[in-house]
Amino acid sequence: MSKVYQYDTGVELIFETGQDTEEATKTSILVLYPDETEGEWVISATGYPKTTITYVTIEGDLDQEGTYYFQTYVEWGANSHHKGETITLEVYPEYG
Repeated sequence: MSKVYQYDTGVELIFETGQDTEEATKTSILVLYPDETEGEWVISATGYPKTTITYVTIEGDLDQEGTYYFQTYVEWGANSHHKGETITLEVYPEYG
């Protein structure tokens, strides 16, 4: 992937979950932002192969420069869930 800059939209992020997500009741990306606040980006559909989650950034997702930490979160009902490995993404300042 080439450099990702602050305020970029349309950045495709593909995460390997290690689990078949086809029957999941909820899929999302847990986000730790550079300022150490937390967020969650909910996914409406999973990727192919069925063990991946694809997310395309929208306005406001990458509004901070610095290191983002991501974990996938997959739920198969209230009592069954799985978090994936932590993945980092460096977001550079505009013109950086």
